[in-house]
Amino acid sequence: MGDLLVPENFTVAMVDGVRVVLTRAALESEFAQFEWDGVRDAATDRRDLQWEREFDAWGRAVKVHGHDEAGPPPQMPGNLLARVQMVVSSENGEELKKLDGQVAGSGSEWHAEWRHALPAEGVKRLSLRFAVDGVPSAACQLHID
Repeated sequence: MGDLLVPENFTVAMVDGVRVVLTRAALESEFAQFEWDGVRDAATDRRDLQWEREFDAWGRAVKVHGHDEAGPPPQMPGNLLARVQMVVSSENGEELKKLDGQVAGSGSEWHAEWRHALPAEGVKRLSLRFAVDGVPSAACQLHID
């Protein structure tokens, strides 16, 4: 169990101008974890600034009109990372079931992590296939030592 070697700066997708890179893959005691980040740059900075403006406006609307009339808060810009899907399969063709995951949030605005079932014992290679909105975007293989 432990971290798997991921290709350095491996781009899994471009989502609305945001470059998304695979940052971590690990076999934990009860699940396999995969993480990717939106690369911070001018595109993410613009989205963050726009969200801050919208969130401030929403906060003012809540104060004046209350939660019901103000509606839900604006979605965090990093939620676009949820559009990146990943299928994980082993060398014997078994797909690892997705268990759960999380995208964006306070302190992890441009971060996503997903947990999958562990591969069968003895598996030495995992194939990761990425897509954005169902359109294939990248693939790689990770070796299990």
